[in-house]
Amino acid sequence: MVDIDSTCGRELDVLVAERIMDCKIDASRKAADGTPMMLLEVPRYSDNAAMARGIEFRLEQRHPGAVMRYESRSPYKVVLRGPSGREYAATGESEGTAICRAMLKTMEGEGPGLPREQVEPDRSPRALNAIADLLAARAQPHQPVVILAQAVALQKGEQKEGPARVLLQYAASAKEIVPVVAEQLTNPDPDVAALCRATLECLALAGEAARQALARPKI
Repeated sequence: MVDIDSTCGRELDVLVAERIMDCKIDASRKAADGTPMMLLEVPRYSDNAAMARGIEFRLEQRHPGAVMRYESRSPYKVVLRGPSGREYAATGESEGTAICRAMLKTMEGEGPGLPREQVEPDRSPRALNAIADLLAARAQPHQPVVILAQAVALQKGEQKEGPARVLLQYAASAKEIVPVVAEQLTNPDPDVAALCRATLECLALAGEAARQALARPKI
């Protein structure tokens, strides 16, 4: 049993990725800081309040009726009330850490909730704001380049299945934010519009290459 209240940093991020986001962690591959890899790298949920709030919104979708409130901000203390009426409190020196701990406690107490594929899309203003915050928090300038590199590896490398599954996993996790990216194609800021266009183009190339690689019969 993991002591959630004493878990922090990258260990906490990995738990969120596994238990909240249903991500498969590849313990055999490590990031530069020694963290197990989840695609490119496990996001730093506990270090980024906007990202933690975005994930918490997804938890609410899987547990209809769940709601979060703040009780203090120095240190941060948040309480998640589950659909059952039980409350799960957690503290942390950072907002992200407190939210992550409360989410993990909620999942332990309330169960996994609705499967992600059964969650109905939510286009309400709050949902769009949560998705936009999550997108902004996860945005990395090099990400489209890495995605494109995976597509090139599929076309020119000898190993096809690994990169293909990586790209399809990314596509599955990114499908909810693609409409938000697409809406920014007409952004008056040319740099924002160009980045969004490049991201969508890379995803299209990667997705097609991944489908072709996985469709090939194994010898």
